[in-house]
Amino acid sequence: MAQFDDTAKRRIRFLTRRGLLELDILLGRFMATRFQHLSDDELAVFVEILDLPDQEFLALVNQSQPPPRIRAAAGKNQAIVKPWRFQAA
Repeated sequence: MAQFDDTAKRRIRFLTRRGLLELDILLGRFMATRFQHLSDDELAVFVEILDLPDQEFLALVNQSQPPPRIRAAAGKNQAIVKPWRFQAA
């Protein structure tokens, strides 16, 4: 299990700046309301999801038919993805 110190969390905050306005808005809300409550396991999944290209990330959030590797990332922890879907509505 990875341990996330303050430096790692600052790096994750930086990684939430994306190329799509929709993702910037969505992630901004998520970071303001949920980020500080994530466990280390959830943070590890969050970092994996942040590594996705913007279009694949958006497909994950929009619940469209994402490629298998995205479904695998989302399936690891629905608690991470579900709030984005709620906020996007």
